[in-house]
Amino acid sequence: MTKAIPHDPAFDSTIALLREGYDFIGRRGDRLSTDIFATRLMLKRAICVRGASAAEMFYGPSPATV
Repeated sequence: MTKAIPHDPAFDSTIALLREGYDFIGRRGDRLSTDIFATRLMLKRAICVRGASAAEMFYGPSPATV
């Protein structure tokens, strides 16, 4: 069974992302006690990830594509 992805309670986090920049994901992850969470950016659902395993998804031997 998989765990549900925690969700940032803010209606939209676009302004917070612009204000906080690089620290946005780390701060929200700390606040939610997780390395993965869902949020809304420009009113669209977005998944944010952090940590070594997240970096490997994007930069590892078979990187993820968007």
